Amino acid sequence: MENNIRDDVKTLVNESKAYINLRTRLLSLQLRKTSAELISSIGTSAMLMVFASMSFLFASFGLAYYLADRYQSFSIGFLLVAALYFIMLMVVLLLRNTLKNYISNAIIKELFKEEEQDENSK
Repeated sequence: MENNIRDDVKTLVNESKAYINLRTRLLSLQLRKTSAELISSIGTSAMLMVFASMSFLFASFGLAYYLADRYQSFSIGFLLVAALYFIMLMVVLLLRNTLKNYISNAIIKELFKEEEQDENSK
């Protein structure tokens, strides 16, 4: 009887250790997966930002030269483009809290996307 209980306790301890090791491994793999997805998302976003910025820069120069040709003055062309950027800056400053909340919510949604999928599949 005593040997049976000892064997059962040893079995329970060994199975508990194995379970804890498996859960630790699972947590580590989930963390790596989430980190990899986050890093790849940041990398992709950074590349998109670089290409968008370059496109925006060259489009700005194109618009400035077009306006300069239209108004026969480089100063006026570039000044109008600068005024356009100033107006866009004012709009962003007025909407900064809304933009901040939108970006924060998008990041949080991306981080917890997998948990939502797991809950929906249950």
